[in-house]
Amino acid sequence: IILDDTAVDSSNGKIGTRWHLETSGLAVPNLKGCSMYTTDLATGLLQSGFDVTEAPIKLPRTALASLFSIPAKLAFAPF
Repeated sequence: IILDDTAVDSSNGKIGTRWHLETSGLAVPNLKGCSMYTTDLATGLLQSGFDVTEAPIKLPRTALASLFSIPAKLAFAPF
């Protein structure tokens, strides 16, 4: 895992990072993300954290538009 950017707020123990995955020095496509962590100010140990990863499959914009129109069509469907 290669850290691209890191932001640290030492006043409240928050850390944010943007990262990507590499193998043999080459970036692996579609394997990047952001992570957020909270640390204990007294000990410096991690208290919590979560990751948001990039979607491994990218849909074309036309497919996304179709997906977003489905709920609207269902709202007007007779039941």
